[in-house]
Amino acid sequence: MRRILIAATILAAACGGKRTIPATPEIKAAATQAQLGANASGSNTQTSLALQSLGASIGDAAAAGDVSTVDLTGLPAPVALAARATSPSTVQQGLRAGAAPTRATTPPSGCIQRDPTGAPQFTPTGSGTCTASGHLEVYYDNGDQVNISWSGDGTSFDLSIEVVAGAWTGTHLIYHGTGSATGATVTVSGAMKFVGTRNIDADFALTFVVAVSGDATSSTATISVNGTVTDHLEQVSAVQGWSVSTTSSTSGQTHHATVDFNGTLQIVTTAHSVAFNINMHVVTDTTPTTVSATYSASGDLDWDGAIVGTLFTKGKDIWVHWTDETEEMLNLSGVVG
Repeated sequence: MRRILIAATILAAACGGKRTIPATPEIKAAATQAQLGANASGSNTQTSLALQSLGASIGDAAAAGDVSTVDLTGLPAPVALAARATSPSTVQQGLRAGAAPTRATTPPSGCIQRDPTGAPQFTPTGSGTCTASGHLEVYYDNGDQVNISWSGDGTSFDLSIEVVAGAWTGTHLIYHGTGSATGATVTVSGAMKFVGTRNIDADFALTFVVAVSGDATSSTATISVNGTVTDHLEQVSAVQGWSVSTTSSTSGQTHHATVDFNGTLQIVTTAHSVAFNINMHVVTDTTPTTVSATYSASGDLDWDGAIVGTLFTKGKDIWVHWTDETEEMLNLSGVVG
């Protein structure tokens, strides 16, 4: 067996492919730990996209002069934001960020808070007690405060989201995008922090390429992500190179949806790297009385560039078949949902 493995390794190297090595207990333990970093990074990445959409929608409302639909209950928790990050509606709102400022003479500046009747109200800078200068200050019921500044035209935008009070205090993300209402390239840099059900302390240097299409009965959203997220709590860097495409359509009372995730999430520590190379396809059909879903996945798990296992599905779960012929279920819910 050892000779076969050595021969396979030499052949793979000669052909330019990845070599295969035994999955030792050390490698398995490290891969288990890497799942935590992968889930945190994947969820944080999706949360950063949802925060862009949230900031864009608030700026859009202020630029239009109508903030009645702004939810001032409080900033959503990370899990709630990440869950809606790749939906077509969220992606479309993020793409619209570059268009809204063209409806205002200058980028919106002022305060958004509840009026005496409890309705959201926009107060321009210098009116009442609003002292915001060059940005929006958004005051939430739970004590959160977010400062949003942005500018743009029909083809590009700059958006800054800074949280100065509440559980997200310390978050300061800067977005720059170019494109249109159907496709754009967006870079995000800065810090995300959260204290609560899932603590976050991460730095971002990512590029999103996003696109949407559809009509009244169907829609498609595709997002590709490249770059690095440094997680200070897990003490790892996550190198990301993946895409996710979602489709949604309705026929009669049946709602049909698909999700395709393809790419790599590599967790890098000071000693080693673990890469999850995943191709996953999910199909769901929902009626008023039933929900059916099918899952399929393939790919491999790498240790310092060498294959230590191949990926497959059992039901809705992703499993790894290690090179030592054992199998283990993986938890990558923060990556592929």
